[in-house]
Amino acid sequence: MNIMPPLFLNSLNTTQVVNARMLEAIVGTPPRRLLIFTGIAMPGLESNGQLDGQEITIDLNARSNTRDPQYAATVGLASIYNTDSDLIFATDDVKIITGQNLELLLVCNIAVMGDKSVLNRFAYQATVFLQADNGTITGTIRWNPHFLVFAGPEQDLFQINAWTMQVQPGGSNGFMTTISKIARVGATVGSVVRHGATMSIDYEIHDLPLGAAITVVVDPKPGAFLILNSDAPFNFVQVSGPVPTTLSPPHLTERSVDFEARQFSGLH
Repeated sequence: MNIMPPLFLNSLNTTQVVNARMLEAIVGTPPRRLLIFTGIAMPGLESNGQLDGQEITIDLNARSNTRDPQYAATVGLASIYNTDSDLIFATDDVKIITGQNLELLLVCNIAVMGDKSVLNRFAYQATVFLQADNGTITGTIRWNPHFLVFAGPEQDLFQINAWTMQVQPGGSNGFMTTISKIARVGATVGSVVRHGATMSIDYEIHDLPLGAAITVVVDPKPGAFLILNSDAPFNFVQVSGPVPTTLSPPHLTERSVDFEARQFSGLH
């Protein structure tokens, strides 16, 4: 067999692939992403009497969140040409792989023989299963510099925890128990900025579990702030966004879960 140089096709280029489609759905418990790809590739592999083979790679223009995801794939002839000679047309050995940046790629081998024969097009279909992406919560932490002045490094002012609570069945006494644990630890991003009478810094918490009730707690680190013009201590309370926050595959990011410094009430 004469092996031709590999050919790379892009599913978004209509001179290389036509009728490219992608369907995405969330299925199962725990949730998983189901991606279905279809299209017609146009390699135009030509033979003039000998058996010619070629590896075809199609960029499906979607990304995986893991190496070597589960998949099912198939290819089949869609358009061929022959000038009344002995012929062979073949599509073989189809697979889904991930590229350097986790891009999803369909790879197959095709072959043609005849004098002359052309494998103009082949159809493909691929189904890929991925784990559901983890979630993200972002927001802003604000304080009034008339009362609070940060004394520590800007990037190390706060302890930001995302807590989950799970109710456990009762033991021999029959009482239910609630177990709280820190699911993830967040971090501030960027620098402290001033807007009028308010100082603020943004934060992010990544890789949060889906389907769990998450409560974000923001605490200043010891020695991070100096209290001015007040005898009362301050804490940071959530002033916007849901409490708790529950993320899901259709809603992977919750933004504007903001906190502000408030004086403790009831203290004298």
